[in-house]
Amino acid sequence: MEKQTIIVGEVEHVVVSVTKEEIDVIFDSADYYQLDYMIGLYKTVFKRANIEWDDISEEGGVNLDAVRCNEETARYLCSKCIAWDKANNVSSLPGGLWLNNGFNRDDSVGDFMFKVTPCHVELK
Repeated sequence: MEKQTIIVGEVEHVVVSVTKEEIDVIFDSADYYQLDYMIGLYKTVFKRANIEWDDISEEGGVNLDAVRCNEETARYLCSKCIAWDKANNVSSLPGGLWLNNGFNRDDSVGDFMFKVTPCHVELK
């Protein structure tokens, strides 16, 4: 079966919202690994952009640089990452996974709004 590639936003970007409360649930639900909250964040944003995370191919996947948020939202997310990492005794730099793999900045979107820029997503 040939893999399907779609383009999020086609020509324009897609803007979706995720509330603070929804973000808090993602962190509260993260079991043991930092990836639990990181994937939870991406899953939620992509689902709002009508893409199911579990349908994305592990090989071709998606460009994670495609997701953007404003400074206020980024600070909130970073503080949540740091707090979770400290509470769960992560041995690496608290918030380090977010610094390496978190969303890019774009102050043209409002608080707790996420811009998914046009990108190719390879599905399973």
